[in-house]
Amino acid sequence: MEADIKHDFVRSNVLGHLDPDCKIYRIFPIHRVLEVFSRQKNVLVNPDLWDDPFENYFGKSEILGLGLAKKDVQALQSSWYGQCWTLTSESDAMWRIYSPNKDGVRVSTTVRKLLIDFTAKSHERWGYASHFIGAVKYMNSVDIINYVKSMLDAEFTTGAHNIGTASTLLVKRPEFSHEAEVRLLYCDLEGRCSNPDLAEFDFDISIVEDALLDPRLSGETLQRWIDSLQAAGCQCPLYQSALYQMPDYLIDLR
Repeated sequence: MEADIKHDFVRSNVLGHLDPDCKIYRIFPIHRVLEVFSRQKNVLVNPDLWDDPFENYFGKSEILGLGLAKKDVQALQSSWYGQCWTLTSESDAMWRIYSPNKDGVRVSTTVRKLLIDFTAKSHERWGYASHFIGAVKYMNSVDIINYVKSMLDAEFTTGAHNIGTASTLLVKRPEFSHEAEVRLLYCDLEGRCSNPDLAEFDFDISIVEDALLDPRLSGETLQRWIDSLQAAGCQCPLYQSALYQMPDYLIDLR
């Protein structure tokens, strides 16, 4: 993309009042992050695999008034893939949820870098209608239903280059707000993805700004992971989280 095209693309396809230059983070298990670095591939999953029943509310609904049969909605839903990131650098909850086996590596990049690299690597002709990244909105179930309806009204009555449909994938209930989630989204308009569950793309590992290793690692395991990441091609700074590092306890009452 030329510079001016990149600017317009980022302005239109970064959704939810998200700063394109803010840092975002994702925790991978060690075996997956080694694959990302060694193969330089990134994988998005179909939203139907997400856990919350209110995820992808549009894709699971029967739509009345648009002449769409259930199979039409399911076909639209099956063309979408996503990947979850977060605005939270780290927290106890994030390590425990996304690294339950104490084998996590948190990588960081920026919204702009991730979207531009992802779009360039997919070689999609319809980037404006197929590649998005946005901040998740947290709202109660009634508001989610109304929000999805308003997004689809705008999508199908005025045409919004898939922005409305993408926006329906950026809502969760407030019980999940601690995740401060950001989602990378892709719509397979050209039927390129043969796997209905996964979409794999080339990934430029140079956009990873740093990697933070699980705070619960022991010394020997920590060094082994660092060696493995570097051998896989990781050239970004590597650190271990100090979240659980014991302080020097001293109370001087003299």
